[in-house]
Amino acid sequence: MTEDIRSRITMLLDNSNKIVKLLTNTKKCARAKITRGYLDARLEMLCEYWSSYNKQYEYITTTYSELDLKLCNLDLEENYNSTEEAYLDLKTWIKDWLYEHETKSIQTDDNNTITIASSSHSRPHLPPIPLPVFSGDYNDWISHRDLYISLIHNNNSLSKIEKHHYLKSSLTGEAAELLKNFTLTEANYLDAWKKLEERYDNKRIIVNNILNRLLSQKKLAGESTKGLKELLDTTSQCLDSLKNLNICISNWDAILVYVIVGKLDSESHKLWEQSLGNSTEIPTYADLASFLENRFRTLEMISSTQVKELSKKIYTPQKFTSVKTYVTELNSTCTYCSQNHYICHCKKFATLTVSERQHFIKTNNICFNCLIKGHSVKQCRQSTTCKKCGRRHHTLLHLTTLNKPEITTEKNESVQSPSTSCHTANTKPETNNKQVILPTAQIKVKAKNGSTYVLRALVDQGSQASFVTEAAVQLLNLDRTPVIGKITGISNSQGVTTKSMVTLTIHCKNPSLSRIEVNAYVLRKLTSILPSREFPQGTWPSSIRSS
Repeated sequence: MTEDIRSRITMLLDNSNKIVKLLTNTKKCARAKITRGYLDARLEMLCEYWSSYNKQYEYITTTYSELDLKLCNLDLEENYNSTEEAYLDLKTWIKDWLYEHETKSIQTDDNNTITIASSSHSRPHLPPIPLPVFSGDYNDWISHRDLYISLIHNNNSLSKIEKHHYLKSSLTGEAAELLKNFTLTEANYLDAWKKLEERYDNKRIIVNNILNRLLSQKKLAGESTKGLKELLDTTSQCLDSLKNLNICISNWDAILVYVIVGKLDSESHKLWEQSLGNSTEIPTYADLASFLENRFRTLEMISSTQVKELSKKIYTPQKFTSVKTYVTELNSTCTYCSQNHYICHCKKFATLTVSERQHFIKTNNICFNCLIKGHSVKQCRQSTTCKKCGRRHHTLLHLTTLNKPEITTEKNESVQSPSTSCHTANTKPETNNKQVILPTAQIKVKAKNGSTYVLRALVDQGSQASFVTEAAVQLLNLDRTPVIGKITGISNSQGVTTKSMVTLTIHCKNPSLSRIEVNAYVLRKLTSILPSREFPQGTWPSSIRSS
């Protein structure tokens, strides 16, 4: 490394250290010693250090190669950024102090000048106005340009390098990439600003974007306070932007009313037409805006009243709720021989006498009807009964059956998994493999926006609560109430936890019947896909039809 670059680096670092030291000493100086003259001298010295630093920096970066600079073991860019930050910090601090303590002169009636020293407490210290960040979106250019010009570009108290710093700090994304190659110097500021204006100050593109935003607003699917607000606010913003571009929109009423009314939901559209009465005159956009304002305020008041009424029904999430449903989870381990099959398929159990079987079932708390452990006959959900007498007990437990029933293993369903849901269970040893059909119904459920959807419901007479799937809640867009509940015997697992519940408004498909409201716990999944196999419907009675 030559002596020339050594000396240049030394002078550069010397000026950098002077700026940092000047910042430290000025800020820690006692406030009683700070005067206008003191700060003016410091400000002049700061500008001299910074000017000298910039000259050395430009000389080094334009004269020496990157390899020469790497040999210096100095991160030149990092040093420049830290020095610039110290320079701007001190200069801002000095100017703020001078502004707060400057003297004001007022002229009296007799032309005598009275000088009043303004106290630092006579003017409230307002927070600085943040510069808007511009990412390259044409829709944001006008507001960013006007605010930047007012705060920075036309501010004569700022130097060009300070303006350049603020300009780059306010850009992100595509706009920042556009000025990436402009070095942060005073000479480059005007060129950088001109480059930015040439790219984004395109009136034709800006107008096209505004009109596209105005005309591409989505049609409201139903009554929505938020939707009406967004429709009105977006339209007003687009019209204001067009006015700021000196585009005359005073004769656009007919077009605007036609476009915006076409975006309304059916109920709001009907009320708008009713508000016009028998008038044959073309309504103005001001009339429509006033209608929309009154409309969403009305919906807000209605919604607020409904919330107060429903608040009485809200379940506190701190209270732990436990509910049961008798759609029972089965384990395929035999309770008699502990092998991997159900007890109704157990050959060893079948060798017992009927009395021995009944005694074993009774002592082990097993259901007499379905031979499943964990509930009584009264709680049993199986609709099957004894094939010999029709009573509520399993055929294997029929007292008149003295001989051992034949079990044809090949015709019984083999169980592959260790756990099977008992929504449809085959627990009969007979060779005719039958299935249980649970009752279902098609119901109309009201969504949040007022529309109705037809959903299929599974009727479980033994359940202590109602349940609804997450997918159905999202489809209906219903409001949730936070709860903590533990559900047993559902969703193919024990101990399922629900975190929310909703209120379902159910209408029967028969319009003559009234509606009901049901509080339902929300679960990700209620059952597996049912039925698990196809049922032949050809022999069904004509009075029975599938829902």
